[in-house]
Amino acid sequence: KKQSLKIDGEDAYEHVVVYPSTTGASVKQRQVITIVGNTGYVFTYSAVVDDYDTYLPTVNKMVDAIELK
Repeated sequence: KKQSLKIDGEDAYEHVVVYPSTTGASVKQRQVITIVGNTGYVFTYSAVVDDYDTYLPTVNKMVDAIELK
C-alpha cells in the first residue's frame, strides 16, 4: 500500500508491506520516504504482524514529530 502524507510540511510517501515467513512470524514494515533538497530521508518501522497495530499509534506520533530543518 502506498499513501501520500507530509513530514514537517514536505511531501512524503508511505509504503507498507508484509514479509511472510516460512519459519516464524511474518513481519510488517512501514517506510515513510521524503526528499528535501538533495537529501533523502527514509524512516522505517518493522514489527511482527501480530504486534504491528499495537505500536502503530506511537510510531505515528513519532513521525508527526519529525523536524527536517
